[in-house]
Amino acid sequence: FALFPGAYIYCGSALNSLDARVDRHIRNFRGGSIKRFWHIDYLLPLSKHLSIVKAPSCSKIECKLVSALSVKGLKPVPGFGSSDCRSGCKGHLLYTEGSLTSATQQAFSSFTELGLSPEVLQLNNA
Repeated sequence: FALFPGAYIYCGSALNSLDARVDRHIRNFRGGSIKRFWHIDYLLPLSKHLSIVKAPSCSKIECKLVSALSVKGLKPVPGFGSSDCRSGCKGHLLYTEGSLTSATQQAFSSFTELGLSPEVLQLNNA
């Protein structure tokens, strides 16, 4: 995948264990040894900053989130994180030239627009 400087939002789901999935991604971001299952597993250790916007849901909403973010001008990275998508998403990783703060706000507002109550976690690697 060709990635450019900017901010990226990865849309995923974890219906059975949201906190466990988020903890796994945080360990990966911090350089912990994990078995790589998903595309995002390869990107997180290369990142300097990470904002996690999460919200519990009883259904998979990642494709609706991709759609909501695309309307806001974020562009999907074709094929990234969407190999099992049945909704026709071009990608579940979206890119913006804007800041991480702006991307985090866009993700937060998109979750809210979908009727969810999001929470934000922010992390940095030295």
